Amino acid sequence: MITTLLEAGYRVYLTDIYKIWVCNPNRPYDGINLPKGEQEKFVSVLKEEFSIINPVALVTWGKVSANSVRAMKFDIPHLNFPHPSGAANGAWSKLINKSPTDENKLAYWNTVISEALPKEIQ
Repeated sequence: MITTLLEAGYRVYLTDIYKIWVCNPNRPYDGINLPKGEQEKFVSVLKEEFSIINPVALVTWGKVSANSVRAMKFDIPHLNFPHPSGAANGAWSKLINKSPTDENKLAYWNTVISEALPKEIQ
């Protein structure tokens, strides 16, 4: 998916809303939600990142990132997709109305990206 953007001439900056992931040591695949105050600190850092990078668009994968970006109310095109992992295959299936194979996800992604982003890169 990132290759599509690079081949179209875009520079890509990847970041995460929460700069750390905390888990339960007894269940290392189960994340622990950060306290609200800590979450707000990371959102503040993310806002600063966007003001420095000055992106032509924001692409989010998954509900948490999409909701956080929407709440920031930037005047930047926001393209929201389900997370590309297999865990979100149900959401992909509903979105593309096809089997959520990697090929079908990528085809949908390519179509949306080519229609939504500016053709000329400055």
